[in-house]
Amino acid sequence: MEPSLGPKVLVVYVLGLTGSLAEWNELAGRFKADPAVGHSDSIVYQPKKSLLSVGNAQDLANGLRARIDEKWITEGESYTNVILVGHSFGGLLVRKAYLLACGAARGTHTSRWHPLVSRIVLFAATNRGVDARRTLRMRLLRRLYRAARTFHAIPHLLLSDALWGSAFLTQLRLEWIRHFRDVDNDRLPEVVQLLGTRDHLVTREDSTDLLQFPKVTAFDVADATHDNLHRPDASEDPASRYKLLRHAVFEPLSAPEPELPPRSKNPVVFVLHGIRASNSGWPDQLRELLLNANTDAEVILPSYNYFSALNFCLPWIRRRYIEWFQDAYSEALARSSQSDFHFVGHSNGTYLLGASLKALPAMRFQRIALIGSVLPRDYDWSVRVRDGQVREIRNHRSSVDWPVGLLCSGLRALQMRDIGTGGFDGFEWNTASVSREIYYHRGGHSGPLTPTCLTDIATHILTGQDPPAPYLVPSPPFFFSWASRLLGHWWFTIPLIAGVLAIAWGATYLVAMPFHLPPQWHWTFFLGLLLVIAIVLATV
Repeated sequence: MEPSLGPKVLVVYVLGLTGSLAEWNELAGRFKADPAVGHSDSIVYQPKKSLLSVGNAQDLANGLRARIDEKWITEGESYTNVILVGHSFGGLLVRKAYLLACGAARGTHTSRWHPLVSRIVLFAATNRGVDARRTLRMRLLRRLYRAARTFHAIPHLLLSDALWGSAFLTQLRLEWIRHFRDVDNDRLPEVVQLLGTRDHLVTREDSTDLLQFPKVTAFDVADATHDNLHRPDASEDPASRYKLLRHAVFEPLSAPEPELPPRSKNPVVFVLHGIRASNSGWPDQLRELLLNANTDAEVILPSYNYFSALNFCLPWIRRRYIEWFQDAYSEALARSSQSDFHFVGHSNGTYLLGASLKALPAMRFQRIALIGSVLPRDYDWSVRVRDGQVREIRNHRSSVDWPVGLLCSGLRALQMRDIGTGGFDGFEWNTASVSREIYYHRGGHSGPLTPTCLTDIATHILTGQDPPAPYLVPSPPFFFSWASRLLGHWWFTIPLIAGVLAIAWGATYLVAMPFHLPPQWHWTFFLGLLLVIAIVLATV
């Protein structure tokens, strides 16, 4: 058989976090000795990291890109074809290194080898990340890690980048979608995804951002697990598996059809509820208004179910759903990559948006409506506008919004700087041409969620027009503004909390004295009282 490749081919093999270097060297050796493949040179790159290693995936991708650059320079730029192969987590590194080489990641320069990448082969790549919800061990590990990171008790672990919805993964997926959407097909490499039929870690649905594009082919590897699909000797029919692997890596492929063609719906509107709510109320009403006004729109109502005020007060729980929202956005963009995206969020929903925009430069929305926002007043919207992440912002504020005006103000006094009173006091705008404060809606935290206000919000989201709002009141009650300002100072909030605890401690004596109970019982009553308070807050 004639060799299918010319004599100047560079094949880059990138292992996963648990890959065996000997196994990949053996496969690379078989390919190199196969006359049907022809002469090829290779790099085998092993991260030498585990999920619990200190480090980040961005550095590993930078190292991989630099390794290929070095090989390219030392060989005198003699290669005419480059094939990138990645297994498991290594598949993410391959994809990121390719985007870095193309200059698709913001702030990077191009590498001279990127136009010669003809194929990217992914062996069970964890394209959507590892879903920590699948096992109790992973759920506990993720929660402990998030709590420890809140108090800066441990450094950044690679685990954080490998999980479903992480900032690294979501940014990679968004950059990938936009690169493959905007570049001509004849300048793009072929992409092959291999998946074992007994792989319990990765599914076909995890590759939405790959499968919607042309020149993408998916193969199922019979009886293969996540760890052994690259090993012919692990199959009952080694010869057949080897031929499949050779075909996937080297041989010409028939042009596939996209499995998930882009949807025609445009625009796409995210509607995200806040604390003490779900999608059964105002989000459904707003969805109906949007669809009645524009039947071509798609309204996405992701829900993280009931979220109490106590959950919001605890930083490691408050941040729990950031990855969830980021994953939901990347999945929506994968299916509607040509559409305009808008956002309407209330309360904690605005926090998820603000944190995600800050972590993901590739996240973009055209129009944003913030309702009862819990973001700090100094949130830097000017950076979001400058970088093209946001085009227009409307901030709806209520006159007696106690979760924002009182609770967020008190939490700011306790040095929780990721939240604030932007939804009550307004933001310190540097983007006056694209932002507008709409205040004050009459009532509390849900003041702007009346049917009339929702109609006006829907009008702005779909048309960019701001209807007149005669229902607004000129100012909040004086006592409420006064209390909000006081709670923002630590010298008021901390003594207030101490006073409440002292009163609670004194109340335990009043309970214990008639029964002549020993002093240790006072602690029992005191802790019981605190438990009751916590339960009440958890249901508020």
